[in-house]
Amino acid sequence: MDDTEPLAGTEATAASSREVSEPAHPQAAPVVDLWPSRGVLLSSVLIGFPGGFGLVARNVWRMGKHTPARLILLVGVGLAAAYFFLLPDDVPRTLILAINAGVAGGLYSYALRQEAAAAAASVNVRHASIKSGIATIGGGWLATAGPPILLALILGYGAAPNPALAGTIVFGTKGSGCDVTQQGSISTGGPMYWVAYLSRDARDGEVIRISERAPGLEDLPPRELVVDGEAFCVSNDGYAFALPGETITVELTIGSERLAFGQVTIPGQ
Repeated sequence: MDDTEPLAGTEATAASSREVSEPAHPQAAPVVDLWPSRGVLLSSVLIGFPGGFGLVARNVWRMGKHTPARLILLVGVGLAAAYFFLLPDDVPRTLILAINAGVAGGLYSYALRQEAAAAAASVNVRHASIKSGIATIGGGWLATAGPPILLALILGYGAAPNPALAGTIVFGTKGSGCDVTQQGSISTGGPMYWVAYLSRDARDGEVIRISERAPGLEDLPPRELVVDGEAFCVSNDGYAFALPGETITVELTIGSERLAFGQVTIPGQ
């Protein structure tokens, strides 16, 4: 036998060795288009938190977590409903901005955790396009704020007051915001809630002078209310300070302009 002739099976063994030694091609990391956390923060602060909820929910959906994305939208609907139905009509604008900033901060924190989770899962994150972001912000508004706004319109919340009430004051024993919810008999020392429907909208920074008079209380000092934003009504939750048979007079003015006037007489004993 020729010593240079390879033994049977040598080629097969070498081929097997080559097959084992060849490295396998690594799988490419998945690419996901997400909105960055700073984009979520800016859109929530500048445009309102409903848009931020849309961006965060879209990011979670793109990560394949469909149920959490739906839950995030439901939370947004709940917050929007609380805004429309629980906050009084005369809430200061600074409080509204503070609430929106707080929600925006929460969404920003959640978006940061999304980015960390994507990095831990070796996901190749790519920033979504601006057109996609604008569409998602609009969708977020429709999905979260749309249902409460529709319900508010159906129930009549936020509707403008009857024009016939302009310049008048409605008295009762209980109320909320710009609505007197209970118009019962007002007694001395008992609860008295009144709503003044202004003859025109008071503008931001204007000072409304509130004068309350009754026999024996002519020297009761007037109060001043600085308008924050705009106001079409002013409400007051207090008590009836007149004696039975006496009349309480309430007047609201800006400078020499009278915006509302009303009287209520305490029933006699």
